[in-house]
Amino acid sequence: MRGSKPAISVAVTLKGAMRNPESFKLYSALLMANGAVCYDYRAQNGFGGMNRERAVLTTAGALKVNDSGLLEQAMRPQGRRGSRAAD
Repeated sequence: MRGSKPAISVAVTLKGAMRNPESFKLYSALLMANGAVCYDYRAQNGFGGMNRERAVLTTAGALKVNDSGLLEQAMRPQGRRGSRAAD
């Protein structure tokens, strides 16, 4: 999944899925080296407060919202593993 068209259409989809689409504000959409796109946005919750949320568009085209493990994996530099090497 490369390029900006899918990334833009997913941002529009995210906005449309909000309880109050007018409250949606996209802070960033980062295209990672592996082709995944990481979104950082805010929107109004059901109680009228504002929540900051995150989502990842995977290279397979799946949209994962607030999956912190997937977000960390998508943002991890290429070739680096999640565990530290023993000293």
